[in-house]
Amino acid sequence: MTNRTLLTPDEVAKLLNVSTKTLANRRSAGKGPVYTNLDGSIRYPTDALEKYVNKNLHGNKGGNL
Repeated sequence: MTNRTLLTPDEVAKLLNVSTKTLANRRSAGKGPVYTNLDGSIRYPTDALEKYVNKNLHGNKGGNL
């Protein structure tokens, strides 16, 4: 098992600039970041959160600024 940093829903909500309720709704719908449930405590691995953010990046496809 690799050593992972795990974040709480409050920490992730602040990072994503959403409410914890929105984060819970996304989790329930299967549309949010990957999480784990450790004895009833939801935690988000930072590496999975980074992948989620990168997957959802949007930008100028032309590449010219």
